[in-house]
Amino acid sequence: MFLPHQERKKTIAAMAPVIRIFSVLFVAICVIGTLPLKTLTGSFVVTITYRFGIVLVVLYFVTFGLEDLRNRLAGAGTIYFDCVTLTVSVLFISIIYFGTGGNQSPYKILFLPTILFYTVRFGQKWGLAASTMTVVTLAAANISAFVQHKAFNLELDIVYIGVFFLTSWLVGSMVDMERAISDRLSRQVHIDELTGLYSHRYLQEELSRKIEEESASQFTLMVADIDYFRYYYETYGRRESDRLLAEVADNILGTAGGSGRVFRYGSDEFAVLVDHGDREKALSLAESIRGNIKRSFTIADPKKYIEYDLTASLGLSFYPADGPTVEKLAARAEQALLRAKAISGNKVETYFSVLDFLRAQVEPLERKALDKIAAFLAIINARDNYTHGHSERVLIYASIIAVLLGIPPRAKKHLQYGAYLHDIGKIEIDRFILNNPHALSSDQWKIIVQHPSWGADIARQIKALHPAVPAILYHHERYDGKGYPFKLKGKKIPLEGRIMAVADSFDAMTVERPYKKAMAYPEAIRELKKNRATQFDPDMVDLFTGFLGQYQSIEQLLDDEMKKKYLL
Repeated sequence: MFLPHQERKKTIAAMAPVIRIFSVLFVAICVIGTLPLKTLTGSFVVTITYRFGIVLVVLYFVTFGLEDLRNRLAGAGTIYFDCVTLTVSVLFISIIYFGTGGNQSPYKILFLPTILFYTVRFGQKWGLAASTMTVVTLAAANISAFVQHKAFNLELDIVYIGVFFLTSWLVGSMVDMERAISDRLSRQVHIDELTGLYSHRYLQEELSRKIEEESASQFTLMVADIDYFRYYYETYGRRESDRLLAEVADNILGTAGGSGRVFRYGSDEFAVLVDHGDREKALSLAESIRGNIKRSFTIADPKKYIEYDLTASLGLSFYPADGPTVEKLAARAEQALLRAKAISGNKVETYFSVLDFLRAQVEPLERKALDKIAAFLAIINARDNYTHGHSERVLIYASIIAVLLGIPPRAKKHLQYGAYLHDIGKIEIDRFILNNPHALSSDQWKIIVQHPSWGADIARQIKALHPAVPAILYHHERYDGKGYPFKLKGKKIPLEGRIMAVADSFDAMTVERPYKKAMAYPEAIRELKKNRATQFDPDMVDLFTGFLGQYQSIEQLLDDEMKKKYLL
């Protein structure tokens, strides 16, 4: 990928050693030229060699040591250090200049590599500054010659001065122009034109850089999405939608700008990269972003038919705990975002995977079975929008009921596998039917009712999943015998199927689906009670609704600590 700033730094880094090596050679030639080689004998040779070695050490420090030191100090305040290195470089060459004859020295050209180097690195102003310092040195040498009644060398010095200034002006102009083009290209690559935020492309680069260069550091990735933005777009059109996006971007930047960098992540999505992995601080910042958006934007129809507060949902993932690569970290932030939006939106969620949690609790052989479950579920998620998060929530509700019933741990584990995989049979159903927002035709319904049998057939192919088959096969049976696929009645329905019927239906009622709005939490509890002994096992309903009555919302029920408590 073409990155102008990085390419420029690499080019200058490659040029620097070459320029400095030639500077060392030129200065070394000058020093050698001043030594009385014809008279070097005995101990005098040793003395001169010793002094010459000292000169080379100093020369190395000036030409290479300062550069190495600058690179180590790279960051805030290096501009002052660069001023010092320029001054020291010119001063050292001035000493050589005065030591080899002053205004009569044949080595005035030694100033040129320094002028050229600083011009290429920093631009025209630095080149002109270096040339000015050189002019002061040449002027001082001529003034000294005048005071000592020595010969002037003005004509040649004027030529050198012209060469120095012309070089710094021409090269500096080209460097400044190249830098301006580089900045413009960088802006086009790294800045989103509509919002002025950093682009999604730049986010990927920053995540890669942080993982590669700062692998030991922790950081947080937040992904925010405007709830129901599609409806706003369809109602008000593109121009108004773009205006709203720009205002929301400013709002997020104002809230998070001091704590993290803000990026345009998608059409109505934003990302915040926070340079720490403190969960409490990250959650607090995310809640501030969510709250400020809700308080700051009220959407009103011109005729006042509609008025509502704009809301946003946020998903958080943490490096390295939630993923060692850019792809996994971003995917898990997006999964957390889907969970935040699944129930009602206007919520902040951190990444939590039931599958990962279970994998940490089981034996190595069982992990292979879980991996197969994950692969199957990924296929279903790609086909059916509704199943994103549905299987995890059903697993949690089924686990709660299992605990309330006192089911043994091993049987509970098999129930969990079945709950997580209960919709696997949908892999055989056309995507159009799965996501159809309208009432199904009789032919389409005949296909839908077969998915428990298809799912059970898939699970039977994996020996470790055999005990999970009842939860998959019977989760749509009804207590009154009007369910499918076998129309079993009452206690003839295996226990796993009766548990799954309650857990699956409760999630279906409390989550918005393509063809149905979500029920409020109290209404869903009433609906369970209403259908006890008809759709559901009455004992199961009494236990579960009694438990649900302790909480005020789905959000409280699905708290991470609650999940860990009932999943084990």
